[in-house]
Amino acid sequence: MKKVGFVTADNHPELYYDDRHLEAGLWEAGIQMVPVVWDQDADLSHLDALVFRSAWDYHLKTEAFEAWLDELEKMSVPVFNPVSVVRKNYDKFYLKELSDAGVSVLPTRYIENIESVNLKNILKETGWEKAVIKPAISMSAYGTRLIDRERAEAFQSELVAEYGGKRVLIQEFAGEIVSEGEWSMVFFDKHFCTAFLKRPQAGDFRVQSELGGSLAQTLPPERVIWQAQKILFDIPEPLLYA
Repeated sequence: MKKVGFVTADNHPELYYDDRHLEAGLWEAGIQMVPVVWDQDADLSHLDALVFRSAWDYHLKTEAFEAWLDELEKMSVPVFNPVSVVRKNYDKFYLKELSDAGVSVLPTRYIENIESVNLKNILKETGWEKAVIKPAISMSAYGTRLIDRERAEAFQSELVAEYGGKRVLIQEFAGEIVSEGEWSMVFFDKHFCTAFLKRPQAGDFRVQSELGGSLAQTLPPERVIWQAQKILFDIPEPLLYA
């Protein structure tokens, strides 16, 4: 029986609950799931492959995570998705590469040092009434704040204290996320599988379930699927999932 490691974090050492749904089907296919807590020096030499799944604390341990990726690249164990893809994807500055390649993304300012910019001036220059600011390396809305023109000046010092030393993204606030929701799509081998429409709870703009958001499985418009699939097809590396 082949052994495939599934990457997880130390708060879910026996795998995240949704990964466990795969266990029975993989066992029937002759594959044993092996939990791999990424920052506990697990021995990977006995694995036939490694799958990135639930390293949900990488944004809190960025230096350790990057060092671990370096070690993975030295090993012969096949990794899905490839380490090169993980490196690019976990830092949200990849959106700039997509934008430069002609992909439509939210209007965004990519800030290397929050101390070097004036938030009020950015909102004035861009004409944005509201903006979302977030660390380049984050997940589940960690460190994500909503600012507007009136509060930008008052929040400047607070945001510098929070984001100092970090690269951040400042994006025009998309009100459609509140009024219509946000699409989350699932692809296997770069082909569409299913999708969910995520909505924030009343009075919030964040769609994550742990922050009160909800999701419903439904089909997005064909143009939305096509746009996402085109992005994936333009990525040269193979993708087990996206």
